[in-house]
Amino acid sequence: MLLLVHQNESRVEVWRRAPDWTVQVAGPGDVIDLPELAGALSLSEIYARIAL
Repeated sequence: MLLLVHQNESRVEVWRRAPDWTVQVAGPGDVIDLPELAGALSLSEIYARIAL
């Protein structure tokens, strides 16, 4: 799994390889499920202290 967190906009790309690479794009208000880490991340938490 690879997370690409954008710094200029509220956007996270989640890349997973199983067996080929797939991408999930999350935007404002979304929650990213991370079963590999037994948890989830909300974009509002990721960008809470960042002025975009």
